[in-house]
Amino acid sequence: MSKRIFASLLVVCMLLLTTVPAIAHGRSSVSMGQLHGNSDEEDLQEDITNLIISLSDDTFYENTHNWFPEDTTVENIHSAAEGVEESESIVFYIGHGNKLSGYTPPKYYIRTGDVSDHKVYADNNQIVSDGIYPNTPSFPNPKFVFLWSCWQGNQTGYYDFGAERAVGMPYAILRDPDLSEDGYNNPDSSGHAFIGFEEMAYWLRGNIWDVDQAGYEFLSLFYEYALDPDEPYTVKGALDEATNTLWGVSFDDNPFRFSFYGSIVVYGNGNILISPIPSGGGGGGGGFEPPLLPTGGRDSDE
Repeated sequence: MSKRIFASLLVVCMLLLTTVPAIAHGRSSVSMGQLHGNSDEEDLQEDITNLIISLSDDTFYENTHNWFPEDTTVENIHSAAEGVEESESIVFYIGHGNKLSGYTPPKYYIRTGDVSDHKVYADNNQIVSDGIYPNTPSFPNPKFVFLWSCWQGNQTGYYDFGAERAVGMPYAILRDPDLSEDGYNNPDSSGHAFIGFEEMAYWLRGNIWDVDQAGYEFLSLFYEYALDPDEPYTVKGALDEATNTLWGVSFDDNPFRFSFYGSIVVYGNGNILISPIPSGGGGGGGGFEPPLLPTGGRDSDE
């Protein structure tokens, strides 16, 4: 090879290297949803999304996004599903969801936060599960997704090759066809988890077992334990602690767990931490950078 050709190839290679997009290595926390219910319910929805972002800011999440409700757009729902271009993320959604009738296999949807647009939920709005799927990367960034919305936990999901679309919101976002169907009692070895409801989700404002605003109180405690900047609990541990604090029982006996109304489910690996700060690490992004997808940590029985 002549020196001139070699030099030309070297220049081309250098140019290609400079045009390769940078891979993000940050962490993001997203809260989003749709105003749904009466004014008291909507106030609680706003309070819980604010709280989750505040707690995330106190841990090692460099990028936090409170998109509730006006910024819960189709575009931002897609962005949250793919991790907001970060290497690790957690996502919370609250609002209306359902299963579209007339489809085999079924389609599940959530709604945008724009009140003027909230009844537009079919494929053209791309917030059904098989509309989200094409917008998630093959190796998903969200490590934890909590959808406080009806029907989104009805099945772990899979890809239907006959229908050529994804089925189920957990699979559409996390792209894992092998999620444990009981990530609380039988966690798998994946680095992510999904919490949702089979059939109906609960209002945040309801009184359950003598606890007022039981849904709000449960969510608040769960995230306070899970996002504790000093001694974070695992997902499973935080579920236990929140339930025990409110009702004196373990999560398996949680009133949201099994009822005539709807059942809260945990898919994947309930043993992961969603607070990326190891015990002893500094808060607010200071200190040292912990490893991605940490597991273990303090659990409820310690």
